[in-house]
Amino acid sequence: MMSLRHGPADLGRVLHPVDAAEVERLAAQHGLQVLWVRDEPDQLGRPGVSWTVVVLALPDDSTGALPLLRGIILNDRKSTTYKLALLRVLARIADGYAGMAEMEGDDYVRIPLGLVALFWLRAYKPLLARSLPQTGMKGLGFVGPEFRALSHVAPMEFRPGAVFVGEDAVNLRGALVRAASVIQTMPATYTTFADGRPIFPTERATPARLESRLELDAPTLWSFGVVRVPMHLWLAWRRLSVWIEPVLVSEWLAMIRSYASKQPAPFDTDAALSALSWGDPDRSTKMARDLAVARLDQGKPVYCVWSGRTLDEGTLDIDHCLPWSLWPCEGLWNLMPAHRAINQHQKRDLLVSAGALRRAEDRIIGWWDETYVADTAVQRRFWTEAQATLPLMDNAGETPSLDDVFAAVDLQRMRLRADQQLKEWDGVRA
Repeated sequence: MMSLRHGPADLGRVLHPVDAAEVERLAAQHGLQVLWVRDEPDQLGRPGVSWTVVVLALPDDSTGALPLLRGIILNDRKSTTYKLALLRVLARIADGYAGMAEMEGDDYVRIPLGLVALFWLRAYKPLLARSLPQTGMKGLGFVGPEFRALSHVAPMEFRPGAVFVGEDAVNLRGALVRAASVIQTMPATYTTFADGRPIFPTERATPARLESRLELDAPTLWSFGVVRVPMHLWLAWRRLSVWIEPVLVSEWLAMIRSYASKQPAPFDTDAALSALSWGDPDRSTKMARDLAVARLDQGKPVYCVWSGRTLDEGTLDIDHCLPWSLWPCEGLWNLMPAHRAINQHQKRDLLVSAGALRRAEDRIIGWWDETYVADTAVQRRFWTEAQATLPLMDNAGETPSLDDVFAAVDLQRMRLRADQQLKEWDGVRA
């Protein structure tokens, strides 16, 4: 707990101005959680003097997961950003793609090495495109000719459900093989418990060769091998990633700045932060918007899922049902038409309430059915993304129904509300 003094110094004393925002930034960089901030008057009544009380804590979920992560992020020796990349990728998978995981007893969760490698490439792609240094040594082992040949592919295209054809398919397979090898031999080997055991035991496999098409579905991603994640870390990422990720990003930024300080070019903090962002919400909505506009061009109606109002190109917005700022998910199931005024001035980044979601159920399912499922070129992506990102029932391997997807959206909504204690938007009432 600290008290920050504001105002003029007493005679004979030297005081330097410090504000709560600076303390909060430093706390985020060092893995502390801000519990409480309150402004208070000076109890001695001195003119111009006031105080800000700040309470900080090292968060712990009682399982030992957070101290372990904090130790890796802030204390482990690192000659590259590889360990941070592995932690961030695993955190992203736990938070957004838990449907791809398999339980292994009570101690571990198994996830496909191909998915880890895919998100590894996604994380590094914008950083390397801006020539931001990732090591104090020479070169990065996973950056080969295949990775360079994919320079024209947007990072967000590296996602489950995507399909690559021709040379892009061959190059992506090669880039994934290289990334999987580097992940296994470097960060997965050298990120260890105190007794030297690897925290993330990793087994690599050789995926089948392909001719001209690579579909990033579950069997393909599993074919590269397996990464095992300790259960307590997995659960911490599932519940607390909204607090863990800023520490990872802050430390990654600090490492890039350190490497860049040895280079003649000036370091651009804004460019680095932009490259460290996970995705672009505007780009993620493009396919859904194109499909909606195509329906309008065909004379088919498009309705705002929240109000039921008929939309045209001037009033059409594509809304992330579960807001991007709270949970950056670009799955098609999460993208739905909304009236621009409602999306931009009412719902915005608020979490939809249970009542509002239930009132929109028929319109949401209708949008999915008529726009995504009815389009044979799109439906496989819709189902793959839903099964990878949502807490769906296994259904013994059968494709779930749209009712199942809607129920899973509500479960994910409840999870976000409970984990982040979010304010809700109660929708449009007649």
